[in-house]
Amino acid sequence: MKKSIFLAAFLVLSSFIISQELNTANKNLIEASRLADQDSIESAIQKYELAFSQLEYVHSAHVRKILSLSKKKKDRARIKKYKQQLKEKKKCKNPTLMAKIDSIMEWDRMIRMGIFTKQAAYYNKCSQDSLCDKNSTAFKTSLIYRDSARVIDSTNQRALLEILEKEGGYKGEASVGSKNERKSFKLLLHYDTDTNNRVLKPYLDEALNKGYMTALLYTYILDRHEYYTMGTQTYWAWPLLDENPNLTKEQIFEANEKRRMLGLSSRIVEIKKRGNDWHVINK
Repeated sequence: MKKSIFLAAFLVLSSFIISQELNTANKNLIEASRLADQDSIESAIQKYELAFSQLEYVHSAHVRKILSLSKKKKDRARIKKYKQQLKEKKKCKNPTLMAKIDSIMEWDRMIRMGIFTKQAAYYNKCSQDSLCDKNSTAFKTSLIYRDSARVIDSTNQRALLEILEKEGGYKGEASVGSKNERKSFKLLLHYDTDTNNRVLKPYLDEALNKGYMTALLYTYILDRHEYYTMGTQTYWAWPLLDENPNLTKEQIFEANEKRRMLGLSSRIVEIKKRGNDWHVINK
């Protein structure tokens, strides 16, 4: 009984702490989404617009939500306004930065496919096999590819940090346009050596608070890095797992509460094996 009371108190406290990390604008975005779910359309629109006025940048994901609500209200003025905003947000405002990101992404793609992937698979398999000949040409070749991949990945990470410093933080679609945001986001996502997000978290926190990043992208990056460096996740938003984490009902409840307090609508249902991997199943 005491354990249950302690757990409940811990979950309430952890949720309170997380909610305190959000600024007023993000809290208003969460409230707007809640009102929309309750079909309080006009109130939701007003709350979204209040949040928009408090943000340094309004992400297209939020604009699409208010546009959908405006269509339900048949509010022609707002429909026109937010359609135009979405159109503008597609445009790349910084071609020089986009060229830099494209260059980094080319190197990133190279070490994550083709011969690099095959050599990495062989290296990992041979390393774990006591009977595999570590002096063979095949293993030495795989070692060369592994070392090359590490050098390239390290160079890419330094280039990413240079971009963040020069741009004054992560600007995402505000700089490169919503059509190119995926590329900009991937640079952050693939920073897999960031143990417990010590390097990137300040940038991510700022981007979330100012509006340059959605809560969904925020949790994806944090959880992926935490999983690959610490073996755990805060929100369990990164869905691909190497093995079953054997989360208890209490741990799933806690992760779902943290998601809710951050404004995410998805909830963990189960952890299920599909093929060789384990997946976080959401609803």
